[in-house]
Amino acid sequence: MGLDINKITQEKWQRAVNLEARRCGAKTLKNSWMFISSVIFEEAGLRISVRLPQVIPNERSFLPAEDIPLLLDALKGSDVEIAALLALSGLRQSEILGLQWANIDLENHVLHIVETAVKGENGLTRKIETKNTSSRRTVPIIAPLQTALEASASGDGYVVTMAENTIRRKLQAASEKAGVQYVGLHGLRHTFASLSYHLGLSEEVTMRIGGWSDIGTMRRIYTHVSDADISRQSETFTKFFESGSTKNGNENGNGAPEVP
Repeated sequence: MGLDINKITQEKWQRAVNLEARRCGAKTLKNSWMFISSVIFEEAGLRISVRLPQVIPNERSFLPAEDIPLLLDALKGSDVEIAALLALSGLRQSEILGLQWANIDLENHVLHIVETAVKGENGLTRKIETKNTSSRRTVPIIAPLQTALEASASGDGYVVTMAENTIRRKLQAASEKAGVQYVGLHGLRHTFASLSYHLGLSEEVTMRIGGWSDIGTMRRIYTHVSDADISRQSETFTKFFESGSTKNGNENGNGAPEVP
């Protein structure tokens, strides 16, 4: 700004923050201001208070339950099918790229997640480790994945060898073919958590299959409630108050008390 820090008024600081809010996201601005203000305090002893824009949580996209069969049909037999089905089974992208045939038990229908692969300066870097101890886990193989793996089984090496950009491009094409929103591999992992909620799986089971270290993280970031689920549960609630239901118990016959 070309100004002496000690001569900048509170109003000017707020004006500067407001200007930056038009140029970058709220989270970026908040992180930058926390750094700058701490440096100013250490160097000049000034405590500056400004109003920061609200940070809106990043709600990543996911597929509602009714769109999943459409995408599965479009993926069937394609070379990106296995990668997509692994994501839909709750695997992270790094776990998908790090999965070896030796860690797949087709006879018992399970995957053993024991290593990952991440992008480095010279391409993918394989790691004999996972994100955390909860990430080392056994994942059940869903029926379409079992079929795809049996058709492609080679017995050794890595299961998915396709480049990330290629996976992204082909998955996007499959989504367009299916007429559903493109959500990417990470969005399909979100879809796994959302579908688990839709099907009534316990949070403990969902957390273990998805490899989250705590339920709070899964709830906060990954579990989305679709409009269809909201509508379905709202209907259950409103039906309780329909004629006769409050006197005879609710629809499930669990003997709910009468409403005064």
